[in-house]
Amino acid sequence: GLILEIKDKNGNACSAKNSYVSVEKMENEYQMKVYLECGEEKDSIKVIMGCYNYCNTDICERKNTQEKGIEYEYSKTGFKRVTSADFDGLRNAAPNANLRETTGDITSLDVQCVDNLVTVSGTASDTVGAVSILVLNKTDKSLLKLISARVNDDSTFSETLPLGYGSYIVKVANYEGGQVVSNENVRVRIPVEIPTAENYKYNGKNHTGVSSGDGYTLSGTVKAKNGGKYTAVATLKDGYVWADGTDASKKIVWKIDKASNPLKVKGKSAAVKYNNLKSKTQTLSVGKIIKVIKKVNDRKNYTLKSANKGKDNVKKYFKINKETGEVTIKKGLKAGTYKLKVKVKARGNVNYRASSVKTVTVTIKVK
Repeated sequence: GLILEIKDKNGNACSAKNSYVSVEKMENEYQMKVYLECGEEKDSIKVIMGCYNYCNTDICERKNTQEKGIEYEYSKTGFKRVTSADFDGLRNAAPNANLRETTGDITSLDVQCVDNLVTVSGTASDTVGAVSILVLNKTDKSLLKLISARVNDDSTFSETLPLGYGSYIVKVANYEGGQVVSNENVRVRIPVEIPTAENYKYNGKNHTGVSSGDGYTLSGTVKAKNGGKYTAVATLKDGYVWADGTDASKKIVWKIDKASNPLKVKGKSAAVKYNNLKSKTQTLSVGKIIKVIKKVNDRKNYTLKSANKGKDNVKKYFKINKETGEVTIKKGLKAGTYKLKVKVKARGNVNYRASSVKTVTVTIKVK
């Protein structure tokens, strides 16, 4: 912003908020830019600063003076240091400009970053008319930007300037020198969205639970095939910040849900010799009484629901192993055809849920 009031040729005051003077360090010199916004008209000029005789008049030649400086006065032919005597003349010429000599200190400093825009604000003692804002690299050895900011009537100042992504030191001082207040950890970083989880249902294929992106790296479990819950960790790269303003690593939980159990079974017919049952019990393996049409690699539960010969209940002669499905037929059973109803349920595993109960009819012939 402007420290002194400037008017255009028509007597209209230029914007003190939008007009500014800035100094930027180039490779071998400094460049001063003056931008004026007066009503609807806008104009700017850039001047290379250094020990050069680039002007033709005394006003832009460098002068050595021991007098106390107040402000830089700009003209299209150059610049000069305004002395205390000049300041009195300026005050008389513009009695309403609220000009003040800058002899006090900075009383507070706040630096806020939004994307690549850095707002430097604070307060100064009531004798300060302007402050210098210096932006240096993180090693404090290279001046990158130097601008001035007007101190308002309420002793506050504020300037917003764009900076490239990186780490900086921001210093603010009375324009005439003295106390320097620093913020040594100004980080301008690229905001990046926090990656989100992608959930799946098991289908035998590999899945990626968290997608990669710019500005962060992924660790933990990012890809998986089997059902279950997994945790990936997203860690920011240097120069980036999460969109929510935080910078800590993010744990992202994702999952592969179990699929429906495809169990499908059918009852079979089996034969037992009556002569063998006269002397001892007989057994039939599950494979002889139940045909599995579709299954997964999981355990099954088997339950004998009923056993009949015609309308007669003969369940007491039959027994089924809950884990293996093997059927035991007790000795003494008479010859004939028997109908058994058997309930089968798959327990499921890491990839499949438990199945519903399937009931099959098994025919056993004793002859």
